[in-house]
Amino acid sequence: MIATIPQLMKSLFLVTILTFILSSCSDRPPETIEFPEGLEQIYVGEVNENLCLDCDKKMVGYFGLQTGRSTNYLMLISKSIHELKEKNEDLPVIFVFGGQHPKGVIDKDYLLRVLEKIDFPYPVLYDRDDQFYKLNKLENYPQKKDIQIYLVEKNLIHSEAAPGIPGFDKQIKDFLE
Repeated sequence: MIATIPQLMKSLFLVTILTFILSSCSDRPPETIEFPEGLEQIYVGEVNENLCLDCDKKMVGYFGLQTGRSTNYLMLISKSIHELKEKNEDLPVIFVFGGQHPKGVIDKDYLLRVLEKIDFPYPVLYDRDDQFYKLNKLENYPQKKDIQIYLVEKNLIHSEAAPGIPGFDKQIKDFLE
């Protein structure tokens, strides 16, 4: 059976629309958070907690090590992170530090020194090859590229988290209810 010109036009139109929809989906902000295999868990001081990657509710943060911005921000919010730990002992918090500084200035040793300096209360994942960032397509997040923190429920992003910002305690309380 030979297709008519209107049928070909209709088919071409549908293919064009489908192609547009599929290509625009790849630039969407992340909706889920997954953890690639093989990330290195590092500990600070006396912290001996294991990460709960499969917990239903958790806070997950990504800190890119390509610049000093993420470690500076971490130092700024350290008080909020300690308060979070005190007020919400049962909330799993997972921070992934990924990538490499182009000149090698910020590496795993530097990260450990920063975490020890602020007495970081959680174990973290170190991701030298930035697999976490790539797997979760975090480059599609519209605002910040090297610092992203989410409240995650069953691997679905519930909302962006904002430690250090007024209202953070309420945001956590609402999320946990």
